[in-house]
Amino acid sequence: MELIQIKKIAHLRNGIPAYQNISEGEEVIHYKMSNYNREKDMFNDGTKAFITSSQVQKHLLCNNDLLLSIKGAKYYCALYNPEYEEKAIASDSLLVLQVTDARIMPEYLCWLLNRPETGKELMISSSNHYIIRKEEVASLGIPLVSLEAQALIIEICKLQKEKIKIQKEQILLYEEIQSYFFSILHRLSLIHISE
Repeated sequence: MELIQIKKIAHLRNGIPAYQNISEGEEVIHYKMSNYNREKDMFNDGTKAFITSSQVQKHLLCNNDLLLSIKGAKYYCALYNPEYEEKAIASDSLLVLQVTDARIMPEYLCWLLNRPETGKELMISSSNHYIIRKEEVASLGIPLVSLEAQALIIEICKLQKEKIKIQKEQILLYEEIQSYFFSILHRLSLIHISE
């Protein structure tokens, strides 16, 4: 199986800091990894911030950009697909990857970057936090498989997520039924005692 370096199939750029306390420049939505909702697979509640007009075009997020957390306590890669059009940028704790090669689906690259083995290979640990260098991500070799195989992997991942969601719902339903059952037993015991 052919391995190809990420730098050959994607453009990588660092996120940038944004400021809430200045009024000049352009207003944008500033996303951090903490704004990512894993349950819904989407970013929400980004912070309004300002960056200089000269930086806006260079740093705007596009559909299917990958956002990789490069420092912090939680390692994760997410696909940026907003529900509505917005001017948004990534924080400086994120690395933005924009796939430029038609042989690679962004979802497939996201899946590869989310694998625990990939995280372990990229991370430099320092106590409870980690750091990932852009150069390490750029030189990482990934398996180049057919688009059909990539689509199949993505579909299997979606099914696994759906299975986990259904299992969580089943657990909640079971707990609700248990609670209702014990409530009925308690009421019956109160009726029996009062007789």
